[in-house]
Amino acid sequence: MYEQMIKQMFDQMNEAGEPARRFAKTAIDHAEKAASRQIESARTYVGLGVEQLRAASAVHDAASLQDYVGRQQDIASRFGRRVTDDLEAFAGMGRALAESAGGSARRTRTRRGKSTTGQGKSAAA
Repeated sequence: MYEQMIKQMFDQMNEAGEPARRFAKTAIDHAEKAASRQIESARTYVGLGVEQLRAASAVHDAASLQDYVGRQQDIASRFGRRVTDDLEAFAGMGRALAESAGGSARRTRTRRGKSTTGQGKSAAA
């Protein structure tokens, strides 16, 4: 008798903690993806900066200066595309996290609603 009550208590505690565990897993996965994207972006931005420094240090006359200045529009365009891609990626990650967290909350409410209904029927019987 007590074993069944204890088992039921642990089952209820486990069920109550499941949404928090599911959300923690989702949040950790999101943090890992965000950190990976940030590292990748930082490498790209540093690479562009170093490329610019090398190009600027190679300027030694009017012709090389003109060439350097002429490439700035391409560099700015590449940089702008990368920033846009990063912003879209982070926005997508945020939406995915919100949807996942919302889905967890809906599953919890649904499960609790069903278990409450089941308990009510048991009590009435």
